[in-house]
Amino acid sequence: MVPSALVLGGLVALVAPGGAAGADGYVFSRTSSAQAGKVTTVRASVNYDRADPRRVCRLTARTPAGRSLKPIAKPARASTSRVGWKIKIPRIGPAGTWSYRIACPGSTTDSGTFEVAPARIKVGVSDAQFVGLPLTYQDDETYGWAARIANPSAGFEIREIDVRAVFRDSAGRIVTTVSLEDFATLTARETGLVSGRVTIEGEVPATVSVSAVGDVAKRQMVPVQIRDLRLVTSSDTPVSLSVRGEAFNVGRRAVRGAYALAVYDAQGRLLNATSVNYRPPVPAGQSRGIDEELGQGGAGTAARVEAFWPASPDT
Repeated sequence: MVPSALVLGGLVALVAPGGAAGADGYVFSRTSSAQAGKVTTVRASVNYDRADPRRVCRLTARTPAGRSLKPIAKPARASTSRVGWKIKIPRIGPAGTWSYRIACPGSTTDSGTFEVAPARIKVGVSDAQFVGLPLTYQDDETYGWAARIANPSAGFEIREIDVRAVFRDSAGRIVTTVSLEDFATLTARETGLVSGRVTIEGEVPATVSVSAVGDVAKRQMVPVQIRDLRLVTSSDTPVSLSVRGEAFNVGRRAVRGAYALAVYDAQGRLLNATSVNYRPPVPAGQSRGIDEELGQGGAGTAARVEAFWPASPDT
């Protein structure tokens, strides 16, 4: 008997001889992959002694949680040695290890697993700015930068957002690049803030561009509420800036202790920015204080402060 084959998402799994008594063969599956939101093709080769148009093969698949995806595909007639299906993996996945099962009359029940990667999506980015901060060390110069990020969808949240900020000089040449991995989660229809500081030696940036991508995920998180946020200025000259407030986790899962801060003048120009990491996580139903000294800001008078504490699950 000739071995047959199964293909998932373009990757081959072999159908080797053997299996239950009286059966034509069974599937030996290699690791296969797919992506949420995409169409995956499943094909199987089945060997029979004679063709029979009444033979109908069926395919079922289950998510990592064991839920069946229905309807997954129409039954396929096995009047020839090949059958196939096209499966649309939902955009929200879920990601992880899926299982599948193929049943054909006169053959064994074939089964295996394949990996589904989360759908990656661009995150909306706007108002990217940077400002020189008076924290100079010899030839080094420190800059604060910030941008707004947004998830316009009401149907899903975006997790594990990776951010890339590219600084260029007046000739368009790259001066430096800042990458933030797994920076934040944006819940459905949420707008947030990404910010940070970078030290650049010997060159002066003229522009900054910010891009972000993340994983589409099922809605689970609730935005963290920022309360009593206020800007405190010192009476010294030059003026030093501090930010105080409270972050309250109204959701049902703990969130990581990381957040972004930015200070603007009355015209919306950035005066100071930083990101705060490695704070204790915020358990569900509890709060954490915000108390950060930003130091001196850029030229201008501080008019407002913004803070974003992402609802990133504390895993």
